[in-house]
Amino acid sequence: GKTTSTMYYAGLRGLRYYRVNFNAGVESSQLFGKLMPTEEGNLVWQDGGFTECWRNGHAVIHLDELSFINAKQSGVLFPTLDDTKTLTLLNTN
Repeated sequence: GKTTSTMYYAGLRGLRYYRVNFNAGVESSQLFGKLMPTEEGNLVWQDGGFTECWRNGHAVIHLDELSFINAKQSGVLFPTLDDTKTLTLLNTN
């Protein structure tokens, strides 16, 4: 089905394949990223899978079961799909 075909397409093109299976257990930080403490006691941003693909390009992002996305996630994700093509990372927790 759709998963196999998107994986095949990514493989043919030599692109990274990133699948998001939306469900109640998907944390926004997994998709978009989060602040992580360093050994020095500072905080640094660590991209989530979607953000990493968005920044670096050359990826097929498969949004599976999109009807289960929560409001906070859709507020960040949907502008990447419209004509503005922007990814705004604020508080995604």
